Amino acid sequence: MRKLGSYPTDQAERFVDFLVAHEMPAQISPAKDGGFDLWIVEEDHLPRAREEFAAFVAAPDDPKYRQVAAKAEQVRRQQLDRVRQYRKNVQKVHALRQRRLPPVCMVFLFLCIAVFALTGFSFDPRSSVVQALSFMAAPITEDIIGLSDLQRASYNLQRGEIWRAVTPALMHGDFIHIIFNMFWLILLGTRIERREGSALMLTLVLLAAVIPNLLQGLMPFNLDGSAPKPVGDMWLSRFCGFSGVAYALFGFVWMRGAWKGVPEYILPTTTVVLLMAWLMLGVMGLDYDILRIEMANWAHGGGLFVGLWLGSLEVGRSAKRR
Repeated sequence: MRKLGSYPTDQAERFVDFLVAHEMPAQISPAKDGGFDLWIVEEDHLPRAREEFAAFVAAPDDPKYRQVAAKAEQVRRQQLDRVRQYRKNVQKVHALRQRRLPPVCMVFLFLCIAVFALTGFSFDPRSSVVQALSFMAAPITEDIIGLSDLQRASYNLQRGEIWRAVTPALMHGDFIHIIFNMFWLILLGTRIERREGSALMLTLVLLAAVIPNLLQGLMPFNLDGSAPKPVGDMWLSRFCGFSGVAYALFGFVWMRGAWKGVPEYILPTTTVVLLMAWLMLGVMGLDYDILRIEMANWAHGGGLFVGLWLGSLEVGRSAKRR
């Protein structure tokens, strides 16, 4: 829903009837400073509605605005009947779908839990699973010691082990870590997948794993990256977690709700403040001082960027419905 404009008198009701009668769903509400605010429901109708509004402001007494009340009421009744019929037809199916996770969310929830169990419910560098899934993991040799930081960080990727651009997102350091990230996957991910479809959800998750992992894994230490370092007899990149994807889900929902006006994506202010405060805690370098943890700030920020960018595009089922 987008605001079309404001009008000082109750003639605004006539104009809303005019829009509705011409298949442009619109609403009216009292304005804070007096008069009335006019809202257009479907964003695709906004350009035409603006043209009609300009014509109305220029000639509000035009007879055509007095002759549409009956037609507008008829259109509203027809829309209400369609909504009632639709709800009647899909109520049982919708209730069944709401009880279970959509497929992409279910798959990644299962993968994260399974990997967490296989790694011994921790991020143990001695685990063969951790070494197989980490962004970079290789035995310490003279050849690797002689590489530059960037060459060392991308060592496994250059050898064709491209899964390592994704798999760090599937590992978690402890129970609080995985519970926090899976909470956002269920809360935000299911909302996205049910509205936009599984193809978009899968695209969002993969982009939000690969791009943040590349940023976090390839950035040097002096830029807050997680370049590999010696751990025992291995070089290892020590970062993990689904939080980059979680921030992408948040960014997508935030963009669609706050800036695109999609009602299903309107987030409570407390949720926005919590996630942005958590992000800033790491960016300001207070994560270790206060919580004794080291956040993957490039992963968080990269994920947020991916979500905001993809959320700004007209993709998915919601765009097709408009």
